[in-house]
Amino acid sequence: IIYTTSQYYNTTDCMTHLFVKITNQMVAACKDYITDHGHKRIWDFPYAVVTLRIQNALRLYKEYDDGFQSMKTKSEKEFDFSEMYTFGKFVSFCKRLEKVRTSPSRL
Repeated sequence: IIYTTSQYYNTTDCMTHLFVKITNQMVAACKDYITDHGHKRIWDFPYAVVTLRIQNALRLYKEYDDGFQSMKTKSEKEFDFSEMYTFGKFVSFCKRLEKVRTSPSRL
């Protein structure tokens, strides 16, 4: 709705910039959630707690991406956003989380 009605955010560049900011905030919030705001390392938590927090972060990414794709198909205007530029940091973060979750050193 912002993309179609806003005077400022009606350009691809402005919307891309907004989505990048949102994505960066979500990654920072996930890091804070997983590490108790940086007070603990993930290796200090029980495996079940870390796994649950990682799954929640991965679910957040999936919901965010699904919402973006849904919005993209419903939009009256064409979306020319670079999804790699917009979501790349979150995708890389999720790949690192998957490695941690499946790491044999956790056993």
